Amino acid sequence: IEQSAALWSLDTFARASPTDSRAAINVAIRQGIQNIESVRIDGSHWDLMPYLGTHYISQYALMLRWLGRTKTDLDENRLKQELITSQLKDGSWQTVSDPNAASGDLNATIFNYWALKSMGISEVDPRLKRAWSFVINQGGIEKSSVFTKIFLALAGQYDWDNIPSIPALLFEPWSPVKPSDFGQWIGPHLLPMSYLSRREIARSPPTLANVRELYVDSDRSPPLELHMTVAQSAPISSTDESLIEQMIAAQQPRGSLGGYTLATLLAQLAVDDYLRSKPEKRTALEPYIERSFDFIEDLSFRSGDESAYKGVTCNGKLWDTALMGIALNEAGVDERAMKPVADFLAKQ
Repeated sequence: IEQSAALWSLDTFARASPTDSRAAINVAIRQGIQNIESVRIDGSHWDLMPYLGTHYISQYALMLRWLGRTKTDLDENRLKQELITSQLKDGSWQTVSDPNAASGDLNATIFNYWALKSMGISEVDPRLKRAWSFVINQGGIEKSSVFTKIFLALAGQYDWDNIPSIPALLFEPWSPVKPSDFGQWIGPHLLPMSYLSRREIARSPPTLANVRELYVDSDRSPPLELHMTVAQSAPISSTDESLIEQMIAAQQPRGSLGGYTLATLLAQLAVDDYLRSKPEKRTALEPYIERSFDFIEDLSFRSGDESAYKGVTCNGKLWDTALMGIALNEAGVDERAMKPVADFLAKQ
């Protein structure tokens, strides 16, 4: 995708540049074309896995513990090794691997610290001590993203009152404002987040480590008693029921919600809460649940190739192909060479 964006920009720049600059730019364009063409698959499409960080696998491992789900192909020893080897010298972890960056990301580091501690590594281990120092120096859990705080709140380790609620009315058919108005990826994530924030679910199974030491101000962490209890949600309302029905109806053929592993996982957390109040519906929803987990695990680590455990969050085949095709077309590649690309997209 970076190659396609660069090629597109170079072509536009070349047309507006003085003659003496065009030669060098055209050389770069030709190199860009070669780079893109070298990874074209079957002459028709591109499929460049978006690696967004090992912390997405850590999220999944943590939530499997939260759900109490043992049916999984996740190899915790493999995940542990991936986390240990990818940790930077300052104790942090990056989201997207960047050899030019000396430091990592606060949220990725919180999740990976939490996962390693839950998998049995002590907080006094030098690797976790370095990670702790990084998190505290970055402002602690208090400075983490809303996504991170939601996962912590689900485990009773952050106060739901400090997380912005997502109005369920956004998902009513009569709502004048819809999540899709802001971007394709918004709705699939906000739908389960709306349910979870409404319900303020909090439970902390003993297999999930307590990470209250990652607060800069320990007084802002929830009381210790909450970590040792199971918080029961209120009865299911008609609004809750509607949100669950929308999640189920929106499932795509391969099991995803919107095509994203994170949105799909959030939906399963919501459905798990729903079924605790409506156990009689579990049998009917079992195929939906299993398709969802298959989607997450297929993308995350079942492939066994270099993408495994790197945090592949969606199948970007269509986006990759569209962007690469546009870039090559703008760069003047013969239309006949582009026809297989157009045919591939049309068939999708």
